[in-house]
Amino acid sequence: QKDNTDGSWPPWSSLWIAKGETSMNHTIRVTGALAGTALIAGALAATGPSASADDVSVAPVRTIKGPTNTELNRPLGMYVRGGNIHISNFAGGSVSVFAANANGDVPPMRHLAGAATGISSPRHVAADSAGFTWVANSTATAANRVLAFGPSADGNVAPDSKFDPGFVPFGIAIDKNSKVNVSDNANTVKVFPLSATGTPAAERTITSTRLSNARGLAIDPANRLWGANGSGD
Repeated sequence: QKDNTDGSWPPWSSLWIAKGETSMNHTIRVTGALAGTALIAGALAATGPSASADDVSVAPVRTIKGPTNTELNRPLGMYVRGGNIHISNFAGGSVSVFAANANGDVPPMRHLAGAATGISSPRHVAADSAGFTWVANSTATAANRVLAFGPSADGNVAPDSKFDPGFVPFGIAIDKNSKVNVSDNANTVKVFPLSATGTPAAERTITSTRLSNARGLAIDPANRLWGANGSGD
């Protein structure tokens, strides 16, 4: 996901793809200009302006890939904001932050991993306007389900804040009102303030029969919340 809550990204901005399947592990691809952002299990990519929506053979302009330096391990969630690429490594139990122009088998600028972080099988990630990285954990204890790390956090460090949304989270997005939107991989999205800690009550709860295995979340320039269903129509 690429942040565009302020509408600053032009419609031809790059397409980023995270490839998490086993055959493309340790891979992020960046292609040229295309409207929108895509997340595919195992690599991150962006394609050129001539690519159509159905074109699957467009060469990436950059690829972050390699088992030696990247720290990527089944990358699943991706969020681009403030010149940084935030990646959740589902199998690695970690979060990697790369510069937007990273290319090749390069180390991340920052890598969050270790027992102190509380990160465990992270699903999606997000970043707020202050540069904090937000992580939705899928197998952590209830107290560590949603974690927030400061802009300079690196290594095996404790999160700056954490809270339990009342379910195992999957998707996460920060809206223009500085609210944390969290989905449950079912039919519910809960909305919390950035200051949430412990077991807070949600400010709003969104449920809908049109939500089915609610997974990825995104916020558009009009501050509308978009959800990607894992099943249904």
